[in-house]
Amino acid sequence: MADDDPIVLYQHPPGWGLASRDAACLAVQTALKLARLPFTVNNAGNTAVSPTGELPLLCAGEELFSGFGPCLAYIRNRDTSDVFNALTDEEGASAKAFMSLVQVELQYAKIYWYWFEEDNYTAVTHPRFASRFAWPLNIFLAWRQQRDYHALLSTKFEQVSAEKIYAAASTALDALSARLGDSDWFFAR
Repeated sequence: MADDDPIVLYQHPPGWGLASRDAACLAVQTALKLARLPFTVNNAGNTAVSPTGELPLLCAGEELFSGFGPCLAYIRNRDTSDVFNALTDEEGASAKAFMSLVQVELQYAKIYWYWFEEDNYTAVTHPRFASRFAWPLNIFLAWRQQRDYHALLSTKFEQVSAEKIYAAASTALDALSARLGDSDWFFAR
């Protein structure tokens, strides 16, 4: 990995007035900007471009970094602004733990809400997802994506249900709220 390798961020396309409709993609894009690393964006929208089937995906020369954690680790290693090195070791460990908590628990809730809440799936997710593909591919790819997400949720939850998934997300939000307390920032100086 050379420091002058061009960086391309493959992400879910824009939506709802944001640069991407996916929180992890937005977080990676923000981290790249904070680290002042030059990059270009490719609004892939299709997870098939990624070797692991997930976005965000960073391509730096010949190297690929797929998913939030590997992308962030790459950015930290390339960071020239020291924005990621400003935290103490204890704060860094705490930040990493909270980011993992958010990434896992809230991501599962988001996936469930998008793909398994019937009203939302019918009115928003399926039309938005399927509109990018021609028939019958739009039906097949939506079904396959939903199946893959069910398999992912099944790795954490013995029985995939709204109650269990939303309870885990609520616990994560409570932990974040307790850590923040009355402060405006998690790590104020």
